[in-house]
Amino acid sequence: MADNLRITTPIPGGENVNRLSPSKPTERSVVNPALVPPANTDRQSGQQNNNLEFSFLLNRNSVFSKFVQQLGKTPDLSQSLGKLAFEIFNRASQTEAGSSVSEALKQLSQSLNMGREDIVRNLSFQGNHRTQFNGPLFQMLRQVSAQYPESGFNERVSQFLKAFNAYTGAESTTRAVIHQLEQLSTQIPNPHSAQLRQLTEELTAERPLDNLNQNLKVLKNKIIPFLSRYISVTNDFGRARNTITFLVHDLARLNISSREELAEKFTSLLDFCKYDLNFSPHKLNEMTSVFLEHMSQAETAPENKLFDSIIKLLTENGAGNSQRSQELYQNTVSSLLMDNSVYMPFHHLFLPLNFQGKFLFGEIWIEKEESKTSGDGRASDEKSRQIILTFDIKSKGYFEALLTLSGKKISVLLNCPAEFSGETKEISAAVTDIFARNGLEPEKIELTTGDAPFATRIILNKVQERRRMIDVSV
Repeated sequence: MADNLRITTPIPGGENVNRLSPSKPTERSVVNPALVPPANTDRQSGQQNNNLEFSFLLNRNSVFSKFVQQLGKTPDLSQSLGKLAFEIFNRASQTEAGSSVSEALKQLSQSLNMGREDIVRNLSFQGNHRTQFNGPLFQMLRQVSAQYPESGFNERVSQFLKAFNAYTGAESTTRAVIHQLEQLSTQIPNPHSAQLRQLTEELTAERPLDNLNQNLKVLKNKIIPFLSRYISVTNDFGRARNTITFLVHDLARLNISSREELAEKFTSLLDFCKYDLNFSPHKLNEMTSVFLEHMSQAETAPENKLFDSIIKLLTENGAGNSQRSQELYQNTVSSLLMDNSVYMPFHHLFLPLNFQGKFLFGEIWIEKEESKTSGDGRASDEKSRQIILTFDIKSKGYFEALLTLSGKKISVLLNCPAEFSGETKEISAAVTDIFARNGLEPEKIELTTGDAPFATRIILNKVQERRRMIDVSV
């Protein structure tokens, strides 16, 4: 027992084994208060010298970042469509002499000749058809939405709008699906490519609403399973994968494009108005009659010679014969697409025309939402809306105007070419008379000559204000 309880001599310094030595207190470093930035400085709040790009440095790949980058790369519409229209205006004499000019150019050249009534008609057409959600039906839905903002009505309307958009776009969606399948057949190897082309031939683009069920049956039962097997076997992550992604997106839209789907969503909307909003039978019958009348008119697409000829020209001559013409056509299409972004705070109207032998390209930017700011950017109690006008008259120069409209009151900042510096009084009097004849009360008219253009700067500033907003208006 004594041998088992041996007592050994302790190891010198063994009391520190497996024992953490306490850390020595360090001297506190003295912080210079002058080096500490004050709270809420521009650097901390994300605003540094009005740098437009600083606001999204934390997320360079955001949708808004991509939009602003593309907006900066895209030339103004006056530099693309304006130049195209001016070239067509110069070719008008050749057209009359019997020169070889395409039919699309002839139609656009004839449409450019306008009088005062033609100008009003073409601008009104643009304003009324900038979105397919226009007319008495959607005006009525906007009124109900404003009257019952917290009732859940907007959720029912969104479902109806989704079905309406799919129904009215069934033809273009069907063409897009067929085009994507044809494109996909060139991106995958044989024998898969040959099989896909054979399946694509079973689809039809004629009478898309009548043949919708047949097309959906081929897509769901044959084409989608075929593509699923192809991906599982080949693990194709190249261009074919991206094309399939777009194809599935359009298929989902096509899946709710039927008349029955639209009727079901509108019936559900009526039931909500009847049981949740307590609409009277007379009001429900009025909504139904407006809906039926709108759908009967929607069967025929609206026509306008000017814009039909522009679309035809862009469609037929997008390839172009020269690099310069290709760039003009592509920049025109890009600019028109950018106008429809949810981040664009203005409705954009444009008009190339030949008025009394003079060519001009005009643009109108109408602010979508009213704001409580005055024309000089200061806060105001009254709501106002900004309108920007630009006119590039080849024989005179570049004009632009900033209009701030609040009720019947209007303030104007007009910038003219320097050669009009001696006519400021006459121009101000003429502008005042124009507004007075149209029932407006001019509060302030400021006229400058030869100053730097301000339209682009104002538009970009408004875009920055909407970087955290999404336009979900009907």
